[in-house]
Amino acid sequence: MALVGLAFANWLAWGYVLEGSGLKVTFFDVGQGDAIFIETPQGHQILIDGGPARQLAADKIGKALPFWDKSLDLVILTHPDADHITGLVGVLERYDVENVLWTGVTTDTNIFASWKDALEKYSKPDFEREKVGLYLARAGQKIFWGKDPNAFMEILYPESQTLNEKKSGFGGATNDTSIVSKLVFGSHSLLFTGDITKAVEQKLVSQGVNLRADVLKVPHHGSKYSSSEAFLAAVLPSTAVIQVGSKNSYGHPTEEVLSRLGNIPVLRTDEKSDIVIEL
Repeated sequence: MALVGLAFANWLAWGYVLEGSGLKVTFFDVGQGDAIFIETPQGHQILIDGGPARQLAADKIGKALPFWDKSLDLVILTHPDADHITGLVGVLERYDVENVLWTGVTTDTNIFASWKDALEKYSKPDFEREKVGLYLARAGQKIFWGKDPNAFMEILYPESQTLNEKKSGFGGATNDTSIVSKLVFGSHSLLFTGDITKAVEQKLVSQGVNLRADVLKVPHHGSKYSSSEAFLAAVLPSTAVIQVGSKNSYGHPTEEVLSRLGNIPVLRTDEKSDIVIEL
């Protein structure tokens, strides 16, 4: 099922498919990294990031889908750090990816070169030109599925000017170029945050962006430089999910972040492995 981009309306829309029953979001346990797999009631499949291992995310998708299903409707690369992009190379090698949404931020790393090569070899769009199937993320975009106006994903960040910082990504720090997106399904919502820090959190809060969500994917694996009190107050989640590697060298999630989360129930992939939320 192709993704259709309507530039004049600044939104993206799914084509028609049969109606299904519910929404399933799986936070894959990929160690110290992110990989989030979304299955819509209409049978669409979205992958946000791929984790730090080249084949692990693809292996997990293979177990989640029927053996004959070798396609993904949309892959989102929040930012090109190794713990988010590496597994997407393996996904592109093994699945027919119809559409890719990314920021345009590049890095001079071997894994980014592998990602570029995989896009050129295995996916439909030409990497250097924005053609059908390859999209640059911009705040305000919406991805709808089916005919329900209350079932969509909205891009909250980055803004257009961020996309001009292609090479260095704010002086080399790509974390604050991460795509921030909100998945809305009826009265429920989930907020996906990549690796943004307090600087972007503050910007979103000060701009009055609607961050309220039932489920928060805690930014940057629980780093102390993210999950500020003002941000958490704006999101007001009923559940927090932390994708983090067991006994990682960064000390994630930090005690500071766990303390700020307070009484919010926290689900961690290093403790529970894959975390599945069904709506």
